[in-house]
This record gives sequence, structure tokens and C-alpha cells, in this order.
Amino acid sequence: MKKQFQNLTEKFRESMIQLIWDQWVSIGAGGNARKGPIPFAVDPEALLLVTTQFFGWEPRLANVCFDWLALNGNLLHLQRMKNIQRSHAIAERDELQRIVDFMIENGFPNWKSLIEENRVVVREAPNPTIRNQSASPDFREASCLIFRLRNFFGMSARAEAFFWMLTHEFGHAAAVARETCWLPKTVQLIFRDWSDAGVCTFRENERKKDYRVDPLAWKLFFSKGDEILWLAQPPFYKGCIKLLGLLEKIERISDQKPEFRGLLIAEHFAEIADAFAEAGHSACFASWEMYGSGNEVTEYLLERTSIFECAVVSERAFSDTYKF
Repeated sequence: MKKQFQNLTEKFRESMIQLIWDQWVSIGAGGNARKGPIPFAVDPEALLLVTTQFFGWEPRLANVCFDWLALNGNLLHLQRMKNIQRSHAIAERDELQRIVDFMIENGFPNWKSLIEENRVVVREAPNPTIRNQSASPDFREASCLIFRLRNFFGMSARAEAFFWMLTHEFGHAAAVARETCWLPKTVQLIFRDWSDAGVCTFRENERKKDYRVDPLAWKLFFSKGDEILWLAQPPFYKGCIKLLGLLEKIERISDQKPEFRGLLIAEHFAEIADAFAEAGHSACFASWEMYGSGNEVTEYLLERTSIFECAVVSERAFSDTYKF
């Protein structure tokens, strides 16, 4: 069983690295051609944070990440990055500090706010050589839609909130705020402005307002025709990182009794299932509690993870429920 978990962990990690690599290339990072398409609009803050988890496994990721930041670091929203890390903790802290130190050295002193509290000493790891191979994001590309919206609305919560509204029939401020990693009050004020301007409509439902934007009115303006999916990427990455961590732990204790493995799975699975549910993939691991506490739940973990890795991460078959 140890070999089975080891193989699955390695395959899952490689698929995650490829997915992350392809996203960097899609937004302008210099590198080899993409292995597969990116069907969703890239969340650049979440992408940067989760990439730090894989620097140690794939040094080329650090190279393209630092190279892209040297040219495009001003396109990222620091407050939103802080919100994502605070709520989902998807970055590897020491590697994030390396990025912050690099950005400060390259004329972005405000980046120190990302980790200014409880600052730690980074292990010795030289920064990659900047080769100036990156380009600015091509705003016409579907994966770069967030950058185009930010150019239109400015660097504010309006870009993410508007994209969310384009891909959902109705939205309540609290739900939109949770998935976009902005404060509910901020999103509520945005909806009020848009409602006053006639950009969106609303319906009152059980003492709350649900807002709507007509995507057809904006399709030609913001899209060149490609279908773009909404994916709540911070909780998706959180689920992937937690799942990889669980696989690695079980690999190390594979010779223990099945009951012990089952207890370890039960300890972590609820958080994993909740993260994927928040990202719109609730079907992946939602029924884990039905599978006992020994070999049965272990086999369930192996089976569902294998399906998830192949269908979602490797083949990019993300949910198309929310699309623009």
C-alpha cells in the first residue's frame, strides 16, 4: 500500500505543478508551451501564493515566477493577497518571504506588509536569475480576464465581484465576498453603486437582496468568444495542498494498522471536503463519512483522489456550472 500511496502522491503533485506552470505561461511568464488549456480566468494572487508550495519540487517554477514578478508585480493586489493567505493559508511562509524580499529589492517596498508581523529568518536559498523572458498578460486571452477587468475598473474589488456576477445567475454580497476574498461590506457597497447606476438588478428574498448582472450585455465587451469558467481558486488550492499533505502522512504510516490510518483520514478529511465544496467540487469527497474507519475509508481516499487528479487537475475538467 505504501507504493500505491507514493505513486498517487507523485502523480498528483506532478499534475498540480503542470497546472500551475500552464497558468503562469498563460499570463505571460516565459517558459515552454502549455501542456493543456486553462479554461478559467487565472486568479493571480492565489496562483502566486500556491506556487510557493512547489518551489522545492520544481525549481523552474521559481524561475518563471520571479521573472514574471520583475515585470508585472504591480498588477497584483496586495490586500487581496493578504486576505487569501489569512483565510486559506495556501502559501509556504519562507518562500513567500523570499518573494517579498525580492520585490522590496526591486522597488516594491509596500510588499513588506504581506509578512511584516512575526518575521522569520529565511533558509539559505538564492533568488533565481531574472532572464527577462516574461511578457505582460495578453488581456484578450480568456485566462487573463481578471487583468482586463482591473484595467477597466481599477485595482479594486470590483473586478473580481463583476466576474463573479457574470458567471452566476444571482449573487448575495456575503457569498460573493467569501468566494472573491473581499469584505462583505466592500461588496455590498459595490452592489449598491451598480444598482444605482442601472448596471445590475436585484430581487429581495427573505430579507436579503440578491443581485444580477446580464452577461449578454457584456459578452462582446469582455470576451473574444472563448467560454470562461469561474473557479474559486483559493479554496481549491487549499483543498489540493491539504490532500497532498494527507497522502504524504499516510504514505509514512502505511505499515500501521488500518484503524490508525482511518483515524488520520477522519482527522483531516472534513477540512479537505469543505475546501473542495467551497470551490464548487463538492461531489469529489463529500461522502467520505460513509466509509467506516479502516481499510474502507483508505480505499475511498485512494479511489476518489485518483479520479480527482485525473479528471480535474490533469484533464482540466473543472465544473462548468459557472461560466461566461
